[in-house]
Amino acid sequence: ARGGYDTLETSLQGDRSRSYFGVYTVEDVPADRSRQLLHGTTLHGKQLQEPGLLREPTTYYGRTSGVGLVLQAAPFIYGNQARIGIVGLGVGTLACYRQPGQRWTFFEIDPNVLAYSRAGRFTFLSRCAPDAAVRLGDARLKLADEPANSFDVLAIDAFSSDAIPLHLMTREAFDTYARALSADGIAVVHISNRYIDLRPVLAAHAQERGWVTLMRDDPAAIDGRTTSSLWVAMARNPESLARVLKASPDTGWRELGEPAPQVWTDDHASILPFLVWANVLGRGV
Repeated sequence: ARGGYDTLETSLQGDRSRSYFGVYTVEDVPADRSRQLLHGTTLHGKQLQEPGLLREPTTYYGRTSGVGLVLQAAPFIYGNQARIGIVGLGVGTLACYRQPGQRWTFFEIDPNVLAYSRAGRFTFLSRCAPDAAVRLGDARLKLADEPANSFDVLAIDAFSSDAIPLHLMTREAFDTYARALSADGIAVVHISNRYIDLRPVLAAHAQERGWVTLMRDDPAAIDGRTTSSLWVAMARNPESLARVLKASPDTGWRELGEPAPQVWTDDHASILPFLVWANVLGRGV
C-alpha cells in the first residue's frame, strides 16, 4: 500500500523517530512553507521556512498567546536580566522571545526532541537562544535540583497532548514550581487539551496557595500560523500580573473560573471529573 511505503520512506529519511514517549514525525508543509513536528496526532510546533519568518513564533506560542504576552512583558516586570525557565522544549519556538541579558533554561524529558534542534531540523533554539541551558530529564526532578528563587518566569508546556503527565499538576509539583520561582515570579501553564478541562485543577491550586490567576484563550489566526491556545498565568504577587495587564492591555485576559473541590496530589489525581465528554465521545468540534 502507498501509505505503508510513505511511512517507510519517511522513517528512512530520518523524518520519523520513535522513543519511549511515542512516535515523532517531521513534515514539510508546502501550503504555508513550514516544517512541523507531530507527536502522534498532536502538533508540537511549526517553523515557517521563509527567510524573514524563521524566528516568528507560531502554533500555541504566538505573540498574542498567554505565554507570548508574559514573555514579552518580562523586561517591563523584571528588567533586562530576567531568568526564564521553560518546561517542554518542543521545536524550541519560545526561544525566540529571548531578549539580550536574559538567562534561559529549558527542561526536556525526551532526548529525541532535543535532537531535532541540535541537528538543525528546527532552528529556533540555535538562532534565538544558542547559549540557553537544556536540562534533560523529568522536569520535576530537574527543577528540584535548581537553587530556590531561580526563575522569574516559569512556562510549563506539557499539557497539549491527549495524555497529560499528571505528576506535573499535583500539589507536590506546584511546591517545586513555587520554590523555583522568585517572590514576584510568574508561572504560566499551557492547558490546551481536546479532552480534559484543566481550568478547575489550576484554580484549586491557586486558591490553596493564595495565588492570583489570569487566563488567556487565544484564537487561531486566519493565516494558520498560530493555533488556538489556553494559557493560565499564576503568581503570588498580584502586582506581577497587574504589570502583565499593563504591558498588554486589551488582549483578552480574563478570570480563570471556579476551582475543583480538591487539589490533585501525588496520592490522588483523577481526570474523570474534568473530561470534556462531547469530545471524548466524538461529538465535539
